[in-house]
Amino acid sequence: MNPEGLTRGRLHRGRLHRGLLLLVLCSACTSGLLQKEVRFTRAELQQKLETVFPVEGKKSLLRAQFSDPEIVLRTGGERIGLGLAVSVRLPGGNKLNGTLQLDSALRYDPAQGQILLTDPQLQDLTFDGLPHHLESVLQSLAGVVVRRHLTQIPIYRLNADDYRKSLTRLVLESVHVRDGEVIAVIGL
Repeated sequence: MNPEGLTRGRLHRGRLHRGLLLLVLCSACTSGLLQKEVRFTRAELQQKLETVFPVEGKKSLLRAQFSDPEIVLRTGGERIGLGLAVSVRLPGGNKLNGTLQLDSALRYDPAQGQILLTDPQLQDLTFDGLPHHLESVLQSLAGVVVRRHLTQIPIYRLNADDYRKSLTRLVLESVHVRDGEVIAVIGL
């Protein structure tokens, strides 16, 4: 065999090997073999969330301020908990203070590199000295703020300036809560 034939044979085998390698890598990507989980601690989430509060809401003549967020990650749960301090200014200037508890699923917005709350469920709303006739109005106000505002607030934003996190931002497949941790699944 001449040297030219040897070269063509090697080129053909080289292309075949690269093609097989590409096929194996693609199969690994779709089967989850090249996935990695990144875990976010409660402290990391807490620190990021504190920067976006307080949040204000208004309904009828009531104004409410939601502040002091507290992340709750429960073992065995698939949702994230959030506790908030609530301060409501009533007509006439009186002020009521209370707490709100909710839980929520998470979603990832790849365009913004943000982890957001989705499908929030109001669990508890408690006020000291709340007049009975205001209970339903405050429940309604809290529900509106939870659905409209809190689902738009990122609980974590991947920093585009951080090289590793910007790569994560490009290949993040999903984010969820499992066993008391927020887990981002990255696929290559």
